[in-house]
Amino acid sequence: MRRVVIIGAGFAGLRLALDLSEYARRFKDAEIILIDQHESHTYTPLLYETATAFLEKHTTGSERELRTGASIPLVFAGSRVQFLECTVEKINRAKRTVKCSDGKILTYDYLALATGSVPNYFNIPGAKEHSYHLKTSYDALAIRRKLHDFVKQHCAGICERADILIGGGGATGVEFAGELATLFKHLVAQKKVTIKDYTITIVDAGDRLLGACSPQLSAWAEERLKKFGVAIRLKTTVQKAEHGRITVKGLEKTEILPAYLFVWAGGTLGNPLIKASSFQVTPKGLADVEPTLLIKGENRVFAIGDAAAFTSTHTGPAPALAQIAMQEGAVVARSIRNLLAGGLPERFHKPHWSTIIPVGGKFAMAEIGQMRFKGIAAYVLHKIADLRYFFSILPLFSALRVWWKGLLMYTKND
Repeated sequence: MRRVVIIGAGFAGLRLALDLSEYARRFKDAEIILIDQHESHTYTPLLYETATAFLEKHTTGSERELRTGASIPLVFAGSRVQFLECTVEKINRAKRTVKCSDGKILTYDYLALATGSVPNYFNIPGAKEHSYHLKTSYDALAIRRKLHDFVKQHCAGICERADILIGGGGATGVEFAGELATLFKHLVAQKKVTIKDYTITIVDAGDRLLGACSPQLSAWAEERLKKFGVAIRLKTTVQKAEHGRITVKGLEKTEILPAYLFVWAGGTLGNPLIKASSFQVTPKGLADVEPTLLIKGENRVFAIGDAAAFTSTHTGPAPALAQIAMQEGAVVARSIRNLLAGGLPERFHKPHWSTIIPVGGKFAMAEIGQMRFKGIAAYVLHKIADLRYFFSILPLFSALRVWWKGLLMYTKND
């Protein structure tokens, strides 16, 4: 048997495994193994919704509902893909083996690293120890618990204020701030808090929010967030994080800001597994790949999604977006099909993407080609994109169920 091992069941890894399972029907000696730490595929574009979901109830059952994503065994039911729920501890390049946390050692003929990324704290003292982030459903639920604790303690007269600071004004920081402001607006309407009981602040080192997007979207986002009472501090960096307070430095002065909750959305690094396995990496720890998405110096190991530093001659460095991750997964699936048939890998020529960023409630901003628009129309398009994705990985009724259940839960704050 010729074995293909895929590490990571995010957008890139899942797309690769789905496409490869179709191609593998013509290769009876091909075996596909997909490895991930969790049996549920996390739809990361909705993590900000999970973190700020309706706080009326806070039980194990409610957390289970919020954590439930697309079941990976269900996605690959009846296919050629074998799924292993474990953590990869080591990759031996010389022996072409992968060691799992359960002690199992797998050999591979072809390997695809879709390991995602980890937060980049830029060596800020205390940032890792005193911050929350939004990478997994467990991260989102930890933030939700912190918010629930505040509401509960505030109503009991124990905790007076919730000063919330978000480090990073990219898409994650903006989406989270917008939905958080919507949640507190809902709590004010319920008379559980007043507008004097909380603050929401975004700190970003750049000169505008959403630095990777057009200035038009940046302006719209700033206008929307300020309307919700979110404070925006640009050209400001986090210098130090401590329990309950964050030191920030602006152009004119250094300040210490109170922080009941500090959420870090200030950048990412490659998964440490890649560098630890002695693959060629960039300064940010991302796999340095060829146009074929093979890691430089390798002829059997690919890297895709957030794990790879891909640069297109047409569009420059590819941003870390789900759309591009899926495109890379599809290209590598065709490459491995070709290699199994004795051919050559394909090149990933020109990634393409559009941008839709929700900013609190039933409001979003969209940038599709040269067209930009905002409001309910962009929000509806965002929900259609969610549904389209679930249709691409799940059976019809399962996709509808996952999408509809999420829609009902996440619109309660709106």
